[in-house]
Amino acid sequence: MNNAGIQERVPFVEMTVEQFDSMMTVNTRGPFLMTRAIVADMVAEKYGKIINIASQTALLGRAEMVHYTASKGALIAMTKSLARELAPHGILVNCVAPGPVTSGPALSSSSERDTYMSTIPLKRFARPEEVADTVRFLALDGNYFRGQVLSPNGGEVM
Repeated sequence: MNNAGIQERVPFVEMTVEQFDSMMTVNTRGPFLMTRAIVADMVAEKYGKIINIASQTALLGRAEMVHYTASKGALIAMTKSLARELAPHGILVNCVAPGPVTSGPALSSSSERDTYMSTIPLKRFARPEEVADTVRFLALDGNYFRGQVLSPNGGEVM
């Protein structure tokens, strides 16, 4: 499971090339390198499961997060391409793109958090275990899923 990631909010007009590159390095290049490190063994075994953790922001876009959404969108595209390439070797590659989680980065104010929460049909953020349940499903049972993006998000993305 490729789960490392960073996130920050920066208006696009203030975003530096270094900030963009750092986001892409951690959120996209990191999973690329980790997958490269293990995939040869999986091909030899003719079995494996790779689960990438993206974000629903890649499906929606988010102001002041161009670099983050681009990195997570790239991770989704990488997931789909790897799923096609590695399927003949018995390797399942999928992605979980959660919405906001209670343990996630804090919004700048409680009113901003409440406003955001009001846009989610379930009117709450996910609990960490709800995201973990999605990952667990793909890891243990999701044997017919390839190249999919599962997005536990309370209905914000439908």
